[in-house]
Amino acid sequence: MYVKAYRLPTFSILDHLAIENTLIQTKDPAESLLLFYINGPSVIIGRNQNPWREATPGTGIPLFRRVSGGGAVYHDEGNLNWSLIVPRPMHSQEAELAMMAAAISAQGFDVVPGPRGGLYYGPSSKLAGRKLSGTARRFNTKNVLHHGTLLVNTDMKMLEASLGGIETINDSSLPSARASPANLSALNPKIEMEELIAGISRALTGSVPGSLSASMVEASYLEKEKAVLSSPEWVFGATPPFSVLLHFEKENFILKVEKGMIRELWSEPYGASSPSTGLKELSRHIGLPFSLSRFEEMQSIAAASG
Repeated sequence: MYVKAYRLPTFSILDHLAIENTLIQTKDPAESLLLFYINGPSVIIGRNQNPWREATPGTGIPLFRRVSGGGAVYHDEGNLNWSLIVPRPMHSQEAELAMMAAAISAQGFDVVPGPRGGLYYGPSSKLAGRKLSGTARRFNTKNVLHHGTLLVNTDMKMLEASLGGIETINDSSLPSARASPANLSALNPKIEMEELIAGISRALTGSVPGSLSASMVEASYLEKEKAVLSSPEWVFGATPPFSVLLHFEKENFILKVEKGMIRELWSEPYGASSPSTGLKELSRHIGLPFSLSRFEEMQSIAAASG
């Protein structure tokens, strides 16, 4: 496979997600691209995930939804992101994962492909079985986006603190599969990000990454993608249906959320026709956007009625 590598500037997750989306839609499927980029602190959930289920409330870390599947990930300046954009007829998940594992191994680490499209430390490593990269894919008629993380020197405390949200029921979203992650710096404390990027790029393409020229990314398409990716309709409204339980001593309240909006509400064991004061108070939220602050307000109302 002929691959040309590029290094994306800035730490903007919105810019980087939009560039990926633009390229898979507009790139002539005559060659494959390899992109490297680094984001500031952020949580990125998969296309079919529930942000309230996946991201810890109250951290203040920006949240985004990507167009590919897979689970929630934490990004910061210690995490290297890579993206392969390949013509659809040439795409092979197994071959591409093996290629990336070999390129990272060439930098002095034993890395092997593993379950659910991840990359793991191999059997000869002191960190054998630990995860260092999660991946996801997005298909269109011409190209495939196959991208992933690479833990270099990520803040593991922030990673753990940022992932994991509220409890839900009847949730149609895809849950994240928890793993035991480990940084490359745990084995090589002197590792340098730019040297790692150059080394992986040489192993895969024979050269260091170039700069992605503005002419390669259609400006109008890029701005449209940025608008969509930053919109509440995408980040929250694209959430699959789910419910939450407000449980108190005398009464349970079940809240159904669809497309980010509160659609139904009923109480148990008394049923939706119960004359419960709490149910009447909670019902005024039907038709409004679901949010953590609204959820907390509704919990307070239910507690007062209990």
